[in-house]
Amino acid sequence: MSVIPSRFLANSWSWESGEGVDEYFKAKGTPWFIRKLILAGSHSMTWNDLGGLRFNVVNKAVVTLTFECRLGEEFTAKVYDKSEKKKLELAGVVCTRVFKKIN
Repeated sequence: MSVIPSRFLANSWSWESGEGVDEYFKAKGTPWFIRKLILAGSHSMTWNDLGGLRFNVVNKAVVTLTFECRLGEEFTAKVYDKSEKKKLELAGVVCTRVFKKIN
């Protein structure tokens, strides 16, 4: 498994554009109204390096969500309604999101 260097990933990022984003969130069961808020609003992510490929991630979109993960491992994160969901892979759904480094 190739790993993204921490010095690159541990930064703040703002969402520039995306393809298949609505389809991705629809397949995850996200309600229509929340999907439209996600697509219309600003979205940023800040990755804080905890060492050992572990990160604290602050995801600001419709609501602010914070979770910890280790690169390359399954993790559980809170979603828009504060319920916990495991990392989800959806067969046949392609979602590309482009982020721009902001610091």
